[in-house]
Amino acid sequence: MTKGTMFAVDLEPGSSLNNHTGTWRTETPRYRTLTPPCEHGCASEEPVREWLSALQLGTDQGAHDAWNLMVSVNPLPATMGRICYASCESACNRTQLGGSISIREIEGILGEHALREGWALPAPRPSTQRNVAVIGSGPCGISAMYQLHQAGHNVTLFESQNKLGGTLSRSISENRLPQWILHGEINRIVSAGVTVRMHNTIRHISNVMDQFDGFIWATGASMCMAIVDGETIWRQPVHIGGRQRRTSTLSIGRGRAAALALTSYLASTSTPVRAHEPMAAQEPVPAPTQGTSNTTEQTPSLLPLPSLSHTVDEPAILAQFDLLNHWYYEPAENQLLPNTPPRSGLTPAEFIDGQIPRDLVREALRCMSCGSCFECDNCYAVCPDNAIVKVPGGYVINEDYCKGCGICVEECPSGAIELIALQR
Repeated sequence: MTKGTMFAVDLEPGSSLNNHTGTWRTETPRYRTLTPPCEHGCASEEPVREWLSALQLGTDQGAHDAWNLMVSVNPLPATMGRICYASCESACNRTQLGGSISIREIEGILGEHALREGWALPAPRPSTQRNVAVIGSGPCGISAMYQLHQAGHNVTLFESQNKLGGTLSRSISENRLPQWILHGEINRIVSAGVTVRMHNTIRHISNVMDQFDGFIWATGASMCMAIVDGETIWRQPVHIGGRQRRTSTLSIGRGRAAALALTSYLASTSTPVRAHEPMAAQEPVPAPTQGTSNTTEQTPSLLPLPSLSHTVDEPAILAQFDLLNHWYYEPAENQLLPNTPPRSGLTPAEFIDGQIPRDLVREALRCMSCGSCFECDNCYAVCPDNAIVKVPGGYVINEDYCKGCGICVEECPSGAIELIALQR
């Protein structure tokens, strides 16, 4: 070895930033977002993890953002917060560390608060000039009606009875589901610009086919279809793995899926828009009679049109409990009522002067953000090569310095980083 040459590797004097990893690394970390068990367990596929994260801010804006995320999928949060069977809670990873999060309870409390405060639904997208009809006003039909209206279509809802809501209105006791809550949420959608035809039974779509560009047939739990020109373009699955119970949550999910399928189909065709001929005078929709307002001065926000990702039968990669680093999560007791079967009434969490109840925020903070980065800075702090760079909204890997040691993967609390093999 000649004088002045270091053993094995030549390192020039100066900054160590000049010393790159090179090509000997065989693996590299990658950030990922997995499906949380709560969302996978929800038949309507609500973004539970995301709205809990918004609520954790403990601000009115955070609560409003959480509610907007709820209604992007489920337009009846106050209703479902009282009657849902809470399969999301059964799947919650927190069950093993102090008990599952009271997801249903939070949704019901926040949904009822939104009703009382007169919060406006997000503004629909620009008009498509398409006329569509929804037949049936149960949870499936209400869900489809809402999603079609949000997509910018002109929506007409047909109901053969004298009251909207289907089984929600006729088969659930007032004690368990007060009518002012149900009809308050339904009326909020209708008053945004939906045409309602009460006492109007549609037995054959052919009778009104020339008046509409598409239909959602939602006359029962097992009868949800999207139809265009007499052809069925979407039909609910005969069986859904592990979800055999026909619940209102499942109906809301099916109504949304049918509406998204119809919207996607109409967007891909140039079918002439049919003239919308009035059929009968519109009857008033039952309005809420207690604790809520039909008017608001708030300016609604515009949410993007939901994608069709949930309608594609692709296996979800779940953020299971064993993918989390449990050391970072201490057992924490439930801050609201213990999880119970559907019950009458909610936790008496009061919004005093518009402030979010502390218990509600504490309960939201128990969420472990399973499978999603929540910017805790662990990876940034433990990387021995300073190869993780903070950027707005998260982190990036500087592969010039990353050795692929995997420490960031091991120390990620939520399982949001994985090691992948490099292809040579």
